[in-house]
Amino acid sequence: MLCLAAVLGIEVTALSLRVDNATLPPAGHLLPLLRDWGPAVVRGAIAFAAVFLTFAFLKSRVALEQIVLRPLQPVWLAAHAVAATGFAFATMRLYAGQLPNLDPDLLVAAWALTGLLTVALAAVGFLSLGTWREVRSATGSLWVVALSTALVASFFTQPARALWAPTTRLTFTLVKFMLSWILPKATIHAPHFSVIIAPECSGLEGAALILVFGIAWLWLFRQECRFPWALALLPLGVIALFILNAVRLTALVWIGNAGAKQIAAGGFHSQAGWISFNAVAFGLSAVARRSPWFSLRLKREASGATEDATTAYLVPFLAILGVGMLARAASSGFESLYPLRLVAGGAALWIFRRSYRDCNWRFGWPAPVAGLGVFVLWVALDRLVGVSSSSPIPSALKAMSGSGRILWLSARVLAASVTVPIAEELAFRGYLMRRLVAADFENVNPRRFTWFSLALSSAVFGAVHGSSWMAGTAAGLVYGGVYARSGRIGDALAAHATTNILLAICVLVLHQWQFW
Repeated sequence: MLCLAAVLGIEVTALSLRVDNATLPPAGHLLPLLRDWGPAVVRGAIAFAAVFLTFAFLKSRVALEQIVLRPLQPVWLAAHAVAATGFAFATMRLYAGQLPNLDPDLLVAAWALTGLLTVALAAVGFLSLGTWREVRSATGSLWVVALSTALVASFFTQPARALWAPTTRLTFTLVKFMLSWILPKATIHAPHFSVIIAPECSGLEGAALILVFGIAWLWLFRQECRFPWALALLPLGVIALFILNAVRLTALVWIGNAGAKQIAAGGFHSQAGWISFNAVAFGLSAVARRSPWFSLRLKREASGATEDATTAYLVPFLAILGVGMLARAASSGFESLYPLRLVAGGAALWIFRRSYRDCNWRFGWPAPVAGLGVFVLWVALDRLVGVSSSSPIPSALKAMSGSGRILWLSARVLAASVTVPIAEELAFRGYLMRRLVAADFENVNPRRFTWFSLALSSAVFGAVHGSSWMAGTAAGLVYGGVYARSGRIGDALAAHATTNILLAICVLVLHQWQFW
């Protein structure tokens, strides 16, 4: 299912780069409808796939693992490739206004049916019709939840904009009240800083997202929830996120008025909203499962060790990730607080050091060789995608004092060569790659890997590397292969550290700053 979603997602993304919804000709009745609602349908499809796959993993994984998978169907996949090619050609002609002398409504209907046929061929190519029937039985009402979420994401966006005006007024009232405590003479405009706040920043969209997330969570884990008290989590989540949005805008004005205008309008503005949403979503999930007021779930001693191991394997990486979000939020483009990542990762690894006693940290000579190969591949892909080969040193780093620059560079090199490789290998190879094989991942021998676990863990590893996702995915495949070959996490760590050290040398000696 994940591979199917990935293939369709890549195809839709590639096609969307070539067409523009505004270029659709105003002919017939269906073309204007496609122009107005086409993006909503795409949003709905993405929402459906995201919700279904996420909660299928969380809720129905055991039942899905009982399904006997049939081999891929190359005939249907080949038919999908042919249909996708024809659909792409028809789409480009349609969006370019190159319509033959036929009824435009008939053409749009035929085009839409071709798109549905393309999706259906891919679906039966990856999973047979019999398997789909078993998936439907195993996931139960999850289809309804995912479809409801998709409909809300698709068609409720436009009507909901009518609520922007009242929610904006309420948000501004909260911001003025909060500012009056820290800047008594300020309203929305501080004495030395002012911004234009669009209606989209009213907090309505964030409240809607957390409401959809909360409803899906309560429905899918309804057997663990104490009703009707658990329903109180929905307004609590909405209120918490709405207040945090007002806090974000208040902090934005306060930071800008204090003189850090670039930080306020740059890193803080772009990161604070997602930090708030993630915090509320995580808090809602934790409270829903751990509070006796809202949860009926009994503590299971048998799973305690696995939960402790999960924490030990994931917290160092999550600590680096979370501190990174906060550091970027406090920056104006250049992450001057990067040393905090080193401190956070090192502290987490030290706290859980006893949990890693059973890990095999030894490594052999093939590991650094593999790391060297990843380094060569990373540089080659960097040239292939056209990134500048001689990016200059960031101006903010250059403007630092000598001691400050040495401190920042030292922390960057130490993190790249020590804490980041350890944290990422524990999370992606030690945990995720084995967790995709079995729930009790601690007892999974790395040599028991599956191609699915290797591919998916590598794809997630690539995704966290942003614009370098292609090189990151390839690196994940190599590190995972080294780990599976030897069964020692030390080999994956040595390969990873070798790559990062060589990239650091490229940055510091050859001034290839694009690698950082």
